[in-house]
Parts: sequence; structure tokens; C-alpha cells
Amino acid sequence: MMKANIGKAFVECDHMKKHIKKNYLFIVGILVVMICSIGGYYVWCAYHPVINIRISEGSSIAENLKLDTPAISIAGKWYADPASAIMHDVSDLIMQHENVIQQVKDGYKESNISLDIKEVNGKTVLNYNGTAITNDNKKVEYHKEIILDFSLDATIYSS
Repeated sequence: MMKANIGKAFVECDHMKKHIKKNYLFIVGILVVMICSIGGYYVWCAYHPVINIRISEGSSIAENLKLDTPAISIAGKWYADPASAIMHDVSDLIMQHENVIQQVKDGYKESNISLDIKEVNGKTVLNYNGTAITNDNKKVEYHKEIILDFSLDATIYSS
């Protein structure tokens, strides 16, 4: 009779070990899924920062030269700094605008040029429109469109 009880105890003990292993495996699986989800959300936040662009009306870039200027603010989400690819795109937009500023400074003695920024089909479009007076005193219409090969997914405010 004693042997039967000992055998039954070993069977119950094996059953308990299997049950405990299954519980540990389940808990470890849940932890792995949670860690991967948090990591994935962190990466998503890095590539989707909050970007606001405010276009200031008629900023003076030099005497008698007025050109709307974008002011860009970027804020990361949930402790995630913006990804370097996003910062590169913002730098590209700023460089394109600086290029227009230099062209206006070099080619015109007076200007009143407005800027419109739009997101169209996954691209950022900068539209410059207005009037300018050339260095040889001719009044001309100024139109320039710059299409950037990225979308910033930004909120754009015009003054």
C-alpha cells in the first residue's frame, strides 16, 4: 500500500512540474510580446514626431526684401527623439528655403513674396508667389515651386 502512495505522489509531482513549466512559458511569452510592442511603439514614435510649421508673413530678409518664412517646431512623442531621417527632411526643407532667400537677395532689390506649403501625394510642396523689382528696376511677378520628395506630416499654420 505504501508503494502505491509513493507512485501516486511522483505522478502528481510530475504533473505539477509540467503545469508550472507551462505557466512560466506563458508568462515569458507575454513578457516578450510586451517588450516587443513597447520597442515597436518607441520606433513608431521616433518616425512620427509632432511637427508644426508656422509661416510668418512678410519677414524682412534684407532692406526692402520681404519673403514669408517658415518657423518649424519638432517635438518627440513619448520620450522618443525624432529619428535622424525626419531631421534630415526638415533640414532639406530649410536648405531649400535658404536657397530661395539667396536667389531673392542676389536678383532683386525689392520683393513682396508669399510662401505656401502643402503636402500633396506624399510630397512637400513649397510655392513662392509675389512681386519683385529686379536690380535694373523692372517689376516682375515671382513664381517658384519646389517639390520635396518627402512628406513631413506636419500641421501648417499661415499667419
